[in-house]
Amino acid sequence: MVLGDTHHYARTHLPFDEEDIADLVLREGARLFSAGELSVRRRWRGVYADSPETDFLVAAPATGIRVVSVTSGIGMTTALRLAPTVVDQLV
Repeated sequence: MVLGDTHHYARTHLPFDEEDIADLVLREGARLFSAGELSVRRRWRGVYADSPETDFLVAAPATGIRVVSVTSGIGMTTALRLAPTVVDQLV
């Protein structure tokens, strides 16, 4: 199970994560799934593109090629619809 997805926006990031935020995510996950104490096997720290102008970057650098990036915090939510939409435009 993948649980989480907190966001911190800054030009530069501190080298350490806030454990109280991670603890809150684990407690809420356990509550939502009526589970006992949850444990972490791996942590992901993503660094993502950000744009004040658009949530989605879709560029066509050459015929038949698309470069796509979600430039806001909605990538996991929208990716499964964005990808087929872009591919459909190519075929």
